[in-house]
This record gives sequence, structure tokens and C-alpha cells, in this order.
Amino acid sequence: MSTNNKVTALLKGFKEERRSKRKETLLRMFVELHEEFDELIPGMTADISNILSLADICHHVDRAVGIIKRYKQLANEATHFDLNPLPVPELPEGIVEAYVLIVGRRPRPASRLNRAN
Repeated sequence: MSTNNKVTALLKGFKEERRSKRKETLLRMFVELHEEFDELIPGMTADISNILSLADICHHVDRAVGIIKRYKQLANEATHFDLNPLPVPELPEGIVEAYVLIVGRRPRPASRLNRAN
């Protein structure tokens, strides 16, 4: 019976040693994960603000297209009254192409009421 007690005590010692090593490993892994997570946060924050800025730009392009469309409608109406309106405003070169690359569609006219602000 004393042999069983010695074996049990020996096994218990091994279990405790394994548990303590696992606890140390777990604590180290938690610290490493926290450090890695903390490194990701500033990049995500900057990326989110860039995405929000891009969303604002896309809304402005949509709004500009809406203004151009409305201007053309009014210019057409003005010709019936023998008015010579100013030339139709145009978006800078490359804006629509960049918009299509980013969004995947041509800009849709947005009204003032659909502001993203």
C-alpha cells in the first residue's frame, strides 16, 4: 500500500508540474495575444477613418453628379425662355473613372436630402 501512495504522490507531482507549466504557457500566450491585438488597433483606427473619408468623397461625387444632372435640366428649360445659362459644370478628369474602380458603378445622382453627414 505504501507503494501505491508513493506512485500516487509521484503522479500528483507530475500533474501539478504539468498544470503549472500550462498556466505559465497560457499566461504568456495571453500577453502575446494582447500585445498583437494592441498593435492592430492604431492601424484599424486609421483605416476606418480613411474608409469614412472615402465614403464622404463618394457621396460628394454622387451629389456633384446630381447637381450636374439638375443643371442640365434647368439649362434645357432655360433655352425655352431664350436664356443663356453658364456652361454645364464638369467633374475633374479621372474622378468618374476612379469612382467606378472603387465603387463598381457609375455615380448616381444624390439629392441634398440624402446627405451622409
